[in-house]
Amino acid sequence: MKTPTNKPALLLFLIITLSTNLFAQSNGDQRPKVRLGFTCPDNTHRQLLVTADENATSGIDFGYDAELNTEEPSDMYWIIENGNFLIQGIDTIDENTTLPLGLNTSSNGLCTIQIDGLNNIPDSLDIILLDKEDNTYHNIKNNSGYSFNIVSGTYLDRFELLFSEDNSLSTDDFETSKTDIQFYFANNSKSIVINNPKLKKINKVEMYNVLGQSVIVYNNLKNQNSIKLNTNNISAGTYIIEIKTKDGRLSKKVLIK
Repeated sequence: MKTPTNKPALLLFLIITLSTNLFAQSNGDQRPKVRLGFTCPDNTHRQLLVTADENATSGIDFGYDAELNTEEPSDMYWIIENGNFLIQGIDTIDENTTLPLGLNTSSNGLCTIQIDGLNNIPDSLDIILLDKEDNTYHNIKNNSGYSFNIVSGTYLDRFELLFSEDNSLSTDDFETSKTDIQFYFANNSKSIVINNPKLKKINKVEMYNVLGQSVIVYNNLKNQNSIKLNTNNISAGTYIIEIKTKDGRLSKKVLIK
């Protein structure tokens, strides 16, 4: 932490940052920037900004972090040291960066978190949203984002924004829309749950660790609309679930607690 937050100064920083974006780019600003958008059930939209600057830290920094002073009924914000922020500056954005997110909604319905804009982000760097509700990872960098149904309330430990350059294992379940197969890891029962309403033929289900080593394989699965695969006493950690069908492969990164 550098200097305690000063709200008037932070408000001025917010105004300058948002109003001089084009000016900064035209003068050779090479700092990585991610603008993250949140659209809530009442159709309002919030945009957050994170910038990498060598003078900033992961804590609260005067002049680099802008606090959320007026919270809307439905809103999203960065969580820094238990505070809510619209803008944050950090020292670097790389595969080890983790940014906690908080959000609240005043009504039930469909929400979407997506990328509103990117500056100076390398092609090799993924932008992944972790939803801890079902421990799924969603690559939102080059698509329409992650949409999910939510019940009105406040969620302070459900979502995180991650960055990863590891392309050897997929973290994107982009094929599920074609096959109508949905799957996740249920930590309460230590099992892989597969929903297959159109009874697509599943040839094999396999789980890999982060090194790409196979740890569990399931063959000769029954053609059912709901399948639960027991993983027994598998160790806590990050894994990849891969499902092979005649239409191709589906994969998803999951966190086992």
